[in-house]
Amino acid sequence: MTTPVTQRDVAAACKVHPSTICLALNNSPSIPLATRQRIQLTAQKLGYRPNAAARNLAFMRAEKGPPASLPLAWINQEPQRDFWRANPAGRAHFEAARRRATELGYHLEEFGLHEAGMSTGRLAQIIHARGIQGVVFPCLHTYDEDLFQPAWAKFACISFNDHRAADWMDVVCPDYYHNADRVITELARRGFDRMGLVLTERFDQATHGRVTSRYLRHAAMQGRNNRMPVCLVGHERKQWLAEVERWYRQHRPDVVLCHDADLVATLEEFGQEVCLVQLGALSAGLQPGIDELPGEVAAAAIERLAEKIRRHEHGIGESTQCHLIKGRWTGGELAALESQAVA
Repeated sequence: MTTPVTQRDVAAACKVHPSTICLALNNSPSIPLATRQRIQLTAQKLGYRPNAAARNLAFMRAEKGPPASLPLAWINQEPQRDFWRANPAGRAHFEAARRRATELGYHLEEFGLHEAGMSTGRLAQIIHARGIQGVVFPCLHTYDEDLFQPAWAKFACISFNDHRAADWMDVVCPDYYHNADRVITELARRGFDRMGLVLTERFDQATHGRVTSRYLRHAAMQGRNNRMPVCLVGHERKQWLAEVERWYRQHRPDVVLCHDADLVATLEEFGQEVCLVQLGALSAGLQPGIDELPGEVAAAAIERLAEKIRRHEHGIGESTQCHLIKGRWTGGELAALESQAVA
């Protein structure tokens, strides 16, 4: 085994003080750019690698969080400051992520993108100054494409729920295609041929059309009388009821597949006339459907982020991976749904 290259070795090669090496390797603006680049190049040639154990020990000694835990940045993209604690689905994600982080020796520190005077660059600087190595970009209602910039290149990054973020970093998502396939297969087996699909444009974009494509595959196999277009509603909730009602009156599906909880509430305004099956996370007593297991999705994101930190995998925008988690059928019996359809 060879002796690891230290910052003192790099300092000796560059003929500078070790403190200069530390600042240069952390890209501190207090060191002239030319000097930083020279030191970083020398460190690379010598094969220098950061001593993660020593750095983490220093962080743990300085942290004000739970004993012996390291910080992870949780980026709140939502306009509401308390979204990840007030919104039921958001809270399920946040609490699961927090628990898994604690089990792995980390704690979450939340940073709001929409705080007064905040910008992406400023936010990245603050997080870097705090000595935080890993950043979580949770997506639920809001996807801010402008957030994903080279400013995050020095961090280990992970996102979850939204496939669009995979253009920038590793992502953990529900297996939207498989979940839709499970629902459609179950319903078709029970004789529901005239299935309708109602989605928000936001969700269709977030899934890269995976749910829509599985539904259209089913529709293509049906007779002409059983085919119907997907009902995609826009961002204005006040227009949803009119859009959905117009689509429903025209096509009269036997059962309606739906993901967004607010859209479910809109469809429920039709009363007993509409048979509903949910494609998203469920609460007790709701219609049959798929539980996307939001807690498992969030926990898996934290696990993968911790692994990226351990392997010193930093940066965005290069080769990315998408980890998919299959949901499970829950929330009700199809027999009850069949009875409702017959009635």
